[in-house]
This record gives sequence, structure tokens and C-alpha cells, in this order.
Amino acid sequence: MKIDTFQFCRSSREIEGRFAIADLSRLADLLSETGGEVQWTLAGRTRARSGAEPDCLLSLRLASLLRCPCSRCLQAVDVTIDTGTEYLVVPTEEEAERRDDPESEVDVLVGARHFDLAEWIEDELILALPPVRFHERCDGLLRLQTGAPASSEEPGTEPDDPFSDRRRPFEGLSRLKRSDVE
Repeated sequence: MKIDTFQFCRSSREIEGRFAIADLSRLADLLSETGGEVQWTLAGRTRARSGAEPDCLLSLRLASLLRCPCSRCLQAVDVTIDTGTEYLVVPTEEEAERRDDPESEVDVLVGARHFDLAEWIEDELILALPPVRFHERCDGLLRLQTGAPASSEEPGTEPDDPFSDRRRPFEGLSRLKRSDVE
């Protein structure tokens, strides 16, 4: 799907749609499962600027539930993406560099007459992924360490701590410190 970003903004259009996650190949390579979809909304508008042509602005809203590999146990973990960003659309890279303000809440985007919307949305989803994703409690890691099958635990019971017999390297220092004081 391609749009003319400048005309889209000047006409104050708004569109929405869905993309299947499986169709976004670069994103799909980062996921455990590629089912589901991303919902998106794109709105364009202009903003008056003194002594110059009006700014073109795009607002992109993305919502999706992605199944990513957990950084601890590599089992699938749900990552909810629900983000909205506003972009200042400029015609050239040089203008983008000149108008980019790290303090601004508006990102700068180089627009085009044949702008690939799906590719841009895929880029934004990839950037929205947290760099490290993990479960609050990694049962998959616990099963890997103990060798227990996935359903061996009875409901309402806590598994044994696999780290309980782990050596505590600073325990010896604690004893030395106590004997030094006495």
C-alpha cells in the first residue's frame, strides 16, 4: 500500500487498516509465532508556520499483540504494542537532519509521493519492541533447569527453587567479617 505523504497531509485524510503479522517478514523473523495482526490508524494534517509553507504532520497509531521469544527461556512471551507517534514530514534527508530536534516529541520523517505504508509500519513495530523480553516468572526456564515436564506442577503449589543448593560466594566473606569484629 503506497500513499503520497504530502497530499495525504494537505487533504487531512485519515485511514485505518490491519496487516497480518505473517506478511511482515522482517518482523516475523523476530517472533516466536506469527499469528495475529497489527491494527493501525494514520491521520494527516498541516500546521501553519510563520514565513514558510505549512508543516505536514502524520499521526500513526499501532496496536498489536506479538508473541516474542523470552530472553531467559526462549518460550513465547506476549508483548503488547499500543503506541502512537506524530511525525513531521519533510521532502529531503538534508531537511530532516536540519529539522530534527531531540527535545521534540515529534519525529522527523522523509516523505515521498509513493511512500510504502506497510514497510513503514513494519519498521515502527520493530522499533517498538522492547530490547529484552521476558516472562515475569519464567516457568520455561525452571522446567529446562529441573528437567520437569511442562504440566508436572500441581495447581496451587510452588515449585522447588532450583537455585537453593547454589553456592553463595559472599557467604564466606560474611563469616570473615563477623570473626574480624569479635
